[in-house]
Amino acid sequence: MAEFFRYNNSAKGFTLLEVMTAVLLLGLSYVAVLESFSSSMHRLNKMEEKLEFFFSQDAVMTENIKYRGPALDYEENDNEIFLEGTTYTLSIATSETGLLQSLQLQRK
Repeated sequence: MAEFFRYNNSAKGFTLLEVMTAVLLLGLSYVAVLESFSSSMHRLNKMEEKLEFFFSQDAVMTENIKYRGPALDYEENDNEIFLEGTTYTLSIATSETGLLQSLQLQRK
């Protein structure tokens, strides 16, 4: 019976402790890789949301400052524009968030 539990030096292979250590290391590296992918996807989603917001603001601002009338003849004098009997000033239009700016004619 004593020979049954005796360690055989000629046996090849890994001990249970070595196998458990390898599994633990592989598991930790797997978790690290998944965390890296997860944070990358989170950053990509944030960038996509910012781009969508930027383009929606651009569309709103473009719609707000778009001229929808016929071709205009105008006179320009000292940053003022005289157009069809009305004087306008050229000003900077800024979006609600302050991200976008454009030029806009304002009635004086």
